[in-house]
This record gives sequence, C-alpha cells and structure tokens, in this order.
Amino acid sequence: MSYTEAPIPTGTAKVSATGLDGHSATIYFTGEDKETYDLETPKDKTISLPANQSYNVTANTFTVDGYRYSLDNPQTISISENKTTAVALAFNKSPVPTTKQFITGYWENWKGALRPQGSTNVNDPAYYSNDIKPYTHVLYSFLTLAKSPNPDNPQAAYWDGQAIYESMTQANVIDVMTTTDPAWQNPHNWQKLKIDALIKAVHNNKSKFIWAIGGWSDLTKTIKPEQIDTFVNKVVELLKLSGDGVDFDWEHLSQDQAITKQQLDTLAETLLKLRQALDKAGMQDKQIGYTTRFNAFMQNASDYGFSHFASDGEGLAINNWLKAHGSSLNAVVDWVNIMAYDVGPNDMPNGQTWSIPVYKDIFDTFAQHIDKSKIVMGFEPGGQAAGGVWEGMAVDKSVIDYIASIPYGGSMFWAINQPAYNSSEVTGDNAYELANYSQQKFGYTH
Repeated sequence: MSYTEAPIPTGTAKVSATGLDGHSATIYFTGEDKETYDLETPKDKTISLPANQSYNVTANTFTVDGYRYSLDNPQTISISENKTTAVALAFNKSPVPTTKQFITGYWENWKGALRPQGSTNVNDPAYYSNDIKPYTHVLYSFLTLAKSPNPDNPQAAYWDGQAIYESMTQANVIDVMTTTDPAWQNPHNWQKLKIDALIKAVHNNKSKFIWAIGGWSDLTKTIKPEQIDTFVNKVVELLKLSGDGVDFDWEHLSQDQAITKQQLDTLAETLLKLRQALDKAGMQDKQIGYTTRFNAFMQNASDYGFSHFASDGEGLAINNWLKAHGSSLNAVVDWVNIMAYDVGPNDMPNGQTWSIPVYKDIFDTFAQHIDKSKIVMGFEPGGQAAGGVWEGMAVDKSVIDYIASIPYGGSMFWAINQPAYNSSEVTGDNAYELANYSQQKFGYTH
C-alpha cells in the first residue's frame, strides 16, 4: 500500500475592522471541524484557512480606559478553494458602567418586608423602601429554569427551553411582567404589582434592580449548549421589558461529575454571548453578575485548609474558557459575588468558622484572576444551611473595614428580608446593620 501526499485545499479570508480606535483585537475562525484559527487585527489582514467549509467568525471582548469593545456583527462565512472571502467586522465601543463599591442584598420573593415603613400594602413602593435603603443593588430571588423549583430535592434535569420562570407564579417571567389593558387579563398581575412596587422603591433609592437566576432549588443540569442562544434571547427580551441586569446563581454546576465540564463551559459561553447580545442591542448599561462559592478560584480547597469540594475551581474553569475564546470574566461581568457561608466547622480551616485570615485567603485567590473592583464578599449574618456558623458582627465589620481599605468591590448579603432561620438571630436585621455600616465605610451618603 502506498500513500500520496496531497496539499490541503485552502482559501483566504480578508479581514477589515472598524470601531477599534487603534486597538488590537483577536479574530477567531471556528470551522465545521471545530478547529479554530485566529489572526490579530489590524496587524494581520488575511488568513489562510482549509477550504470547502463554513466558519463562525467571532472576536475577543476587551476593555481599555473604561470602555468595552465587542464585536457587533459575528457572522458565518464560507471559504472556497483558491478564493478570497471579504470579512467586514464592526466593533461596538461602550462605556463600562461605573459604580462606587457594591452593597448588594438578595430579596427573597417568598417573604414580605421585615420593616415596612409608611405602608402595609405590598403593592406600594413605600412598603419596601426602608428595607432596601442601604443597598446599591437589590437581587430579586429567584427566577428559575425549573417551572416548579424544589429546595428540598432540586430536579436533576435540563431546562425545557420554553421560558425563564418567576418562581412565585411558576409562570414565564415575560408573561408576568407584561402590562395588559385591562390589568385583569394578566392572570399573574397580583405578583407583577408587587414586583413593580419593589422596582419603583429600588429606583427611587437610586439603586439597581437585578433579576437573580438560579438558586439552590433550581434544576441541577441548567441548560444544554444548544439552548444557549434561546436562553440569551429570553434574557435580553426580559431586560428590554424590566430590570437593570441579571445575576447568575447556578449552584449545581459540579454536582454531576459526568457533565461538569459541559456545565462550566456552558455558563462561560452564556455569559459571553449575553454580554455581546446586550451590547449589540444598545443595552450596554444592563449589568451581569456571577455569584459563586468561596472556592471558585482554588484548584483544591484543601490546600487552604478547607475540605475538598466537587465545586473547587469552578471560576478558574469558566475564566479559562473565556480566555480561550478571546474574553475573560473581567470583560463580561460587572461583579463576582462570593458565597462565604453555609460551610460547617468540619469543612473549615482548623475546624473553625470564618476569620480575617481565612477571608484574606479567599480575596487573594479571586484577585489573581478578577479585578479587585469587581470582587464582592458575601455574608449570611445569622443561621445558615449545611451546618454553617455565623462568624459574628465584629468579624463582619472588620472584613468590611478591610474591603474599604484595599479597596475591593463591596459587600453582599443573604438576605435583605430573611427572618430568623436555624437561629434566634434575625438575619435581615443583621444584614441591615452591616449594609448601613458598609455605606459608612464605602463613603456613601443618603
């Protein structure tokens, strides 16, 4: 048997790009065979590619001097043998939203206000105004992929692709938030009125209303790779209708080790495509958050004195996928919330609860990969799940002092309106005190 060596037929892509303001961007050509080729524009104008197949053309998203540059027209091209295909790319330049340090609180949609002031009517913004006063960002919890989320036994399933659900109504959040005339034609108007009142209270406070998607009770398998575009389109549709952004709180990414890589890659791609879609739609002001556990940037938490967890290194994997595709977590999210709670003493360093040295270790692992201004430390100042023990008011205030001194991105609290849980401590009251303390230390005035 003999073999004849034959050259692989090739064609050429000729790239032109506008909107880069003299900066460089990396252009990616991903073929039907899943091979990816890249060139740097404007330095390189042409690239030779294997012919007789189509290529998806994308580019890295990057930030320079407070502006985000993203590709406005990703496209699919065909490369033919010995032919040159023109590829005209346009980049969008948008200011990166700026804020002082974050003071973020989750709002439990299954609970009422802890300290209503001025009204007892849940449809009145005044009902919520006192609870949310010290917070810059209020995260409505939760929208879910599950139509019927189950905190006791989260369903091991993928999203049905039909809707993002508002968990109190178990209905499509788009349907819930759509205004009808007359109002009674919306069967979910009872919940819409409450949400609208909360949004009004938040905006009156000059704060941001963020839809939190996920939570412990949601589907453990989130979405399939082929569902990403559908999911992104639904989020964009929602944000055109209502809200200032979304926060991803997908807590089961590493639960099924057989699909962990798929799940992490899927979230990374979702974050990137959502940022690109919002920018392309002229919604650069809409914000994206990523909420994760304290061990997201630890390859092995046991190296830091914790137990080893299946979720170790989730943030590393997500950031690595983004970097391999020309982006990064820094480029696509506005904050990274750290869930530093719900960890029992047996899984903590030295069998203790959280202390300043442990917090500093966590900050250090995140700061190796994420801008300090985006790193937001989370607290649950009261009873906790999984045997977690609150570290106490004095420790939390010391951590907030440390956040202010560096400075890091801010503080986050679960939850604004949480009553006593597994403890005599009223979590929402403690969060309120700490949020006000954050206001003082971060230099806010109300």
